[in-house]
Amino acid sequence: MFYSGDDMMNMYKAWQIPVGDLLVSVAAFWKPAYRPLGGLAYRAFYGVFGFHPLPLYVFSWVLLIINTGLLYLLAARITRTLFHPLLTCVIATVHGMYLDLYYSAGTIYDHLSAFFCLVALVVWFDDRLRKHNRLLLLSCAIILLTVAACDSKENAVGLPVLLLAGELTLIPRAPGTRSRARPLVPIAMSAAIVAIFIVARVAGTSDLSSNPAYQPRPSALLSNLGVYLGYFTYGALSTPGAAVIILLAIAGITAIVRSGPMIFGCIWFAATLLPVAFIPNRSGYVLYLPMMGLGLWASDLLYQALRRIDIADRSLPATALVASALLCIWHATHWPTEWDTHYAESVTTRTFRLRYPHLQRGAKLLFITDPFPRDAWDLLFNMRLMYHDDTLIADRVLSGMPVQRPDATHRVAQYDHVFMYHESGGSPYFVELASGWPTAEFTPAKQ
Repeated sequence: MFYSGDDMMNMYKAWQIPVGDLLVSVAAFWKPAYRPLGGLAYRAFYGVFGFHPLPLYVFSWVLLIINTGLLYLLAARITRTLFHPLLTCVIATVHGMYLDLYYSAGTIYDHLSAFFCLVALVVWFDDRLRKHNRLLLLSCAIILLTVAACDSKENAVGLPVLLLAGELTLIPRAPGTRSRARPLVPIAMSAAIVAIFIVARVAGTSDLSSNPAYQPRPSALLSNLGVYLGYFTYGALSTPGAAVIILLAIAGITAIVRSGPMIFGCIWFAATLLPVAFIPNRSGYVLYLPMMGLGLWASDLLYQALRRIDIADRSLPATALVASALLCIWHATHWPTEWDTHYAESVTTRTFRLRYPHLQRGAKLLFITDPFPRDAWDLLFNMRLMYHDDTLIADRVLSGMPVQRPDATHRVAQYDHVFMYHESGGSPYFVELASGWPTAEFTPAKQ
């Protein structure tokens, strides 16, 4: 895969911010900034490897693998069985709706936020289930991990809820009020960080607070739930009514069975789904964290059902393998079409690297036609990042934004290069026009 359009935007934004400012934003979680930990990752990979996507994609996939391992470890620690971890991981991390997670490093924010949330939960249960009682060390770890998760993406605001749910549903109650209250200290600190983060950073960052794509709309809840149910079922169920019925069934079954892992998984699912359910719907990648909770819930539901029909304990791991295999077969039969890797960004970069390995600094380029969306900055980001030149000009005749179109008084001769985009024989490419074309004044409105 080449860089996606989101990668271009994210990397360009990170490149324009001084490294010192990015580092300050990572530590000062209350200061307005757009996901600075992800920005730092983009900045680091662009600074070290240049305009080459492979290292960033390797890093993204390493995070996906580590997250799966952390989820496996977490499920094993909570349930202490061989049955739950595999099935939980298959439900949570294998799905056709996750193509953005697999194909686009633009979801690096989701990879990172899930990583820090999972590490926090593993650390929490390791301390609480083994009764280490290292309150100071645990508090410091939870504070740092909460800040890092929030620095990665806003969906991490559910972390304190997960910690509290885990404490109340899965940790044996200690005798005495003091012993019960002490573990709530790091949870309270995590909740305070999240509250400050929401009030100060989320509300103060224009990319979030002023962007319609991030504006909460309670009226959109039911329709969004229907959309996300459609993602999960590959379109078999996609109505708000079906979503409500299924969610009520999950809550009802949880209340009847009253299993600790099921209760925890149900709360995890709800606490991480709600932050994205009120904003305009996204692709299925936003269900990455919620599906981890649902995976734990579903695996424990099957486990409880098998135990009630007296399936032998020694047969349970094999049953988990069979259930996981059946799930994978279901996904395989519904798997969506793979992404086309020959899209605008890769075509542009390949063409210009081959024919124009170097351009003079501040070069002025005019594109009579191009394959990019009308209302997008991708072409400009692509060219500036590739040549590491933020003074380069890339005007587009077919842009839907006046700021990217050439002024009506400009002549083509004022540009260093003029290009047109062609598609023939399945091999799209750019061709440079002769310097004298056209000789008359250029009027974009007449093209």
